[in-house]
Amino acid sequence: MKKLILAALVVCGLAAVAQSIEGTKPFELGVIDHVKSDIPGQSRDLNIYLPKGYTPQKQWPVIYLLDGGRNEDFIHISGIVQFFTEIVDTMPEAIIVGICNVDRKRDFTFAPGSTEEFRKMIPNAGGSKGFITFLEKDLRPYIQKKYNGKGTSTLIGQSAAGLLATEVLLAHTGLFDNYLIVSPSLWWNDEALLKIKPGTLKESKNKKVFLAIGNEGDQSMRDSKMLLEIIKSPDIKVAFLHMPQETHLTILHNAAYKGLLHLLARSAKKD
Repeated sequence: MKKLILAALVVCGLAAVAQSIEGTKPFELGVIDHVKSDIPGQSRDLNIYLPKGYTPQKQWPVIYLLDGGRNEDFIHISGIVQFFTEIVDTMPEAIIVGICNVDRKRDFTFAPGSTEEFRKMIPNAGGSKGFITFLEKDLRPYIQKKYNGKGTSTLIGQSAAGLLATEVLLAHTGLFDNYLIVSPSLWWNDEALLKIKPGTLKESKNKKVFLAIGNEGDQSMRDSKMLLEIIKSPDIKVAFLHMPQETHLTILHNAAYKGLLHLLARSAKKD
């Protein structure tokens, strides 16, 4: 049974592995792990991509991927990283930790809805504090200890996960070294997150941020410009990319390709 579970590899929330076909074996992309937490509702599964040259004797950079489930973003982000590290060798090898969702709308929103409309939209909103505490107190120490993931850390989030990544950047800046934020839902709660003042930023030295949005309307562009103004700092290297050919649905793959290369490339930045 243990071998069967490991062979499933990239599954989060999948009830059963597809029946085997005679003469075949599972395609391996990574491993499934589980991290426990004392924070209510935060124990969860992880999809983990280990680089080709992985050995626990070496310290590894880690890419923490929100929406890291099998049917979310884990497989195609792993493919991008594998291409950069094993095919074209433009980026150092890295571990990817795909964080499986338990309650996405709860965990990625920082406050309950301020209006009846928002409260109806997401009645259980406002749990990001618990999720961020989980990232800091449970997940990162677990990965650092078990996988020796003590190198550079990068957080990736898109849409509501981009909202969460933005909150971490603004209020817990030192938690990660790099932030790849794509089409963040900054409109949530009447743009309340953007009311955080620049002075709220903490431990911002030597941080890098890559922000990308697609063809998503005037509010998205306005919110992005407000965020860029908030995080303006000599200690934060910020890159902004508008991708008008992409929509909110299609943007992540292309933005992650460009963003990872920009943030983590071995040589000069490539846009």
